Amino acid sequence: MKRSALSQASMKKSLSLLLIFVMALNVFAFPVLASNDVAYIYKSNRAVDENVVEVFEGLGLSVELIS
Repeated sequence: MKRSALSQASMKKSLSLLLIFVMALNVFAFPVLASNDVAYIYKSNRAVDENVVEVFEGLGLSVELIS
């Protein structure tokens, strides 16, 4: 019986540490996840295809135009 209680305490401690690790990872990963979804790289303003930009935005992605 004593060994089982020790095992349960060890499992609870491991689960708590895992939960804390996942929460910390989410906090530090948030700035990366909050960035733009798609980067559209172009040479001139005339080369930007608005249809492509609209398709990405229609899928719920944010688009950043990069010259």
